[in-house]
Formats: sequence, structure tokens, C-alpha cells
Amino acid sequence: VLALCAFFALKQISLAKNTVDITMQQLSQSEKSLVTASMRDAYKISAEQVHIYATDIVPRLDEVDKYIKNEGLTVFTKSVVSVEPKGIRVSTKGVEGAIDQLIKIAPVCVDVVNRLETFSLYFTSKVASEEIAFSSIGSTYVKSVGKLLPFIVITSAGENFNNIIKLYSKWSMRLEKQKLEKDRRALEEKLKGMTSDVIAPIGTE
Repeated sequence: VLALCAFFALKQISLAKNTVDITMQQLSQSEKSLVTASMRDAYKISAEQVHIYATDIVPRLDEVDKYIKNEGLTVFTKSVVSVEPKGIRVSTKGVEGAIDQLIKIAPVCVDVVNRLETFSLYFTSKVASEEIAFSSIGSTYVKSVGKLLPFIVITSAGENFNNIIKLYSKWSMRLEKQKLEKDRRALEEKLKGMTSDVIAPIGTE
């Protein structure tokens, strides 16, 4: 996992560099130096944060996941989560003892959620390149954070963990868009291989 994260992060850094070559040619030498330095710092921080996510945050997320399964906390599996333009909504309707379950897991969750908030802040504040981080850990981030949204959204009351919610919303919608585009291309390819010839009645051909 660590090797893959590092590989994809470095690969995306190279690709991102190529996309700005034309723009760089239009800048003065001093402007180029400033842009290059800023880009280098943003990519470096992104790679560092990807490494921290893989080595520090993921093991903690695994421990939380084990706790949820061992304790049978249904609030994380039965709650209804919806991502909307104005934010994320979580409904615990029908989940027995939802609040008690969240209180029970709070000591286990707080540490990893705080670390996720710090991680997310680097990208929502634009200090690091979120596109590079997304290319390597976007999917696993969305999947892991998605499981914890009942705790994150309900306990934050709109005042805490805003950077997690902002980054999750951006990345989850991007993944959904990518999936829809992939499905559309597959459908277009399927349509190309289909015929719709009409069988004409005898004598009308």
C-alpha cells in the first residue's frame, strides 16, 4: 500500500508539472521561480501527507472499524447519509440507541477524527495539492470517512470537523462523476455495437 501511494503520488506530480508548462512559458523569470517554488512545496506537502495518511491514519481507522464490528454498533451501518450541495445530512431514524452508540465510541473515534481533520486542512486551505492526494488515496479516504460520517456530522453540530466534511464532499462527488463518465463511455461503446435494422414487410423492400 505504501509503495503504491508513493508511486502514484510521484506519478501525479510529474503529470501535473507537464500541464503547466505552457503557462510557465508566458511568465517572467522571477514569476516562474515563485510559481515553481510554490508548486514544489505544494507537491512535497501532498506527498508527505499521503505518507502520513498511509502510515499513521489508516492503522487507526482499521482499529476503529474493528471496534465498530466487535461492539455491533449499527449506527454506522444503518444510518442514511446523503451528500448535498449545502453539506452532508445524516439520518439515524430507526437506529435504536444511536446517540448512546456514538457516545460509546467517542473515546475511540476522537483521536483519528482529529487527525483526519488536520490532514484535510492541508488540502482545503490549498497549502497542499488536493488533486495529487486524490489520485493516490481519494477512493480509500472517501470510503473510510464515509463509514464515520454519522459520528463526524452528528457530533460536530456544524462547528467542528468542517475540513473533513468539505474534502469528503469534494472527493466523493468527483468519484461519482468519474463513475458516471465511465458508465457513459461503456454505454456509448455498447450502443455502437448494436444494430437497429427494421425488418420490412414482404413486398415493401
